[in-house]
Amino acid sequence: MNTLFKDFFYCLKNLTKNTSFFVTAVISLALCIACNTIIFNIVHNLILKPLPYPESEKIVEVYNHYEIGRMSSNVPLLVDFRDNTEAFSNLALTNNYAPTIETGGVPQSVKAMMASVDFFNVFRLQPELGNFFNEEHGIPEQAKVVVLSYTFWSSQYGKDKNVVGETIDINDEQHEILGVAPYSLEILFPDIKFVRARAWSPEAESPWRRHSNGQKLFTRLAPGVTVEQAQLQVDLRDKIYYDEYPGMQDYLDRTEHFSRAITIEDERVRTIKPILLMLQLGTVFVLIIGAVNIANLLLVRANAKLGELAIRCAVGAGLKDIARLLFLESLILFLGGAILGIVAAAWGIRLINDHAMALLPPMQALSLDAVTIVSMLLASIIFALLVALFPIVNFMRKN
Repeated sequence: MNTLFKDFFYCLKNLTKNTSFFVTAVISLALCIACNTIIFNIVHNLILKPLPYPESEKIVEVYNHYEIGRMSSNVPLLVDFRDNTEAFSNLALTNNYAPTIETGGVPQSVKAMMASVDFFNVFRLQPELGNFFNEEHGIPEQAKVVVLSYTFWSSQYGKDKNVVGETIDINDEQHEILGVAPYSLEILFPDIKFVRARAWSPEAESPWRRHSNGQKLFTRLAPGVTVEQAQLQVDLRDKIYYDEYPGMQDYLDRTEHFSRAITIEDERVRTIKPILLMLQLGTVFVLIIGAVNIANLLLVRANAKLGELAIRCAVGAGLKDIARLLFLESLILFLGGAILGIVAAAWGIRLINDHAMALLPPMQALSLDAVTIVSMLLASIIFALLVALFPIVNFMRKN
């Protein structure tokens, strides 16, 4: 172990003698590693890491799709899939809206959401405080109730636990506060202040309104049902609908309509996933180019030190000792680049959190978690070993 430390500091001293080489190599690697760290962090949060809801892979969005692209959903779809399929255990409609609330006598427009009574069951959420909706809140006359978001509860009410049962003025109407949702709700639905109960009249269930879009339909798959099996049942209901209403066949032919079922995890990254994977591949490719350049520079250094290394061999150093020295030089450069790169990535991630989150799908704020840091350090060690092989093999060939 003492020999290893002595060799490490010996290599560090030798590398820093040539300041321009050392600084250039470390900064070049740091930039490559910082880019990889930032992109990997985004990929990890959006693609690899599941959403923070129990069995989030079972949460499915169902929407109308036409020739022009995806649209949204409506009450008749919920009623049809709820009553005539066995694919879903819970279904809920949501829509965003911007009501005016009055706080402290001052009216202000806020972002909020309306959701039908089964919404929190779809996501298997438990209230932070109070209760969620029940079946009676699906009656229009009983729907003037809200569940506050955790952030709004914290900022507006100072986390007052007595807020349950109080009223809030929404669009000049009093609504009872039932409870507070956990913060995890805001990962998929950011910036909302509260969720108001969504109710509808029997007329809204008319099958003729099946293409009246404007809402999102979230569902939870029934036990043992896959999203592919759910899609088959959804397709069957579409076919039955068009058979029962032949007057809609012309509409089907013109719009190429079908209902699509897709997990919310896939839907969330549907458009951005290919871009992120291409960026990740691009940054890895840049890192490989940087590593090859470092390998060439280390090879040149090793050739310039052939005499010194030969003398070491003459006084008793074995090939293992020489290989250790060459590997430590490579490791120092890559670990230096990794440490500086992770620091730069932390700064870049902070900028993204402050100024660019609106450009990405809803997700938790980015952070340099242990998975990302360990992944980058391990990658640096592997690259250092591969790069060290160039001068090691060159020395073996010439001796």
